[in-house]
Amino acid sequence: MLGSISSDEGCRTTVPGLFAAGECTGNLHGARRLGGMGISQALGEGYRAGRYAACHANVIDDLRNIDQKQIDDSITRINELLEKDEGINPIQLRKKIQTLAFEKVGLVRNGPQLEQAISEIEYIKKAELPRLCVATKIQKYNLELLEALQLENMIQNLEIIARAALL
Repeated sequence: MLGSISSDEGCRTTVPGLFAAGECTGNLHGARRLGGMGISQALGEGYRAGRYAACHANVIDDLRNIDQKQIDDSITRINELLEKDEGINPIQLRKKIQTLAFEKVGLVRNGPQLEQAISEIEYIKKAELPRLCVATKIQKYNLELLEALQLENMIQNLEIIARAALL
């Protein structure tokens, strides 16, 4: 089944300031779509969502609720990744996480596999994520840096899925 995020014609969700587009919504084709239509749907709805999100951003007049500590923490994390000279390659770690997800948390799974996956996830969080290092040291258009930053969310989501599957 494809997406289930409810959104209106402007791709607005019920969460103020959150817009959804593409297959996560299921709007265009519901739970069944024709092969090859996902990209067209994402481009069309993405364009529309972007336009409505830009309009929304232009009318926000209260930016006082931005958490400066969260911004500072993100800047520190980026600088740490750029300053390290050796460590774990983010692309290799992503492949490892994807393999773990496919083999132990995929469609066909069982309790022992999920327990083993959670153990491996905990190891990755404690021993490998802190050792991430990017070889490309530029800040603009650095796909390797983006990959490293996304890995934290990827492993967190995988852990949520594995733990929820055990319930």
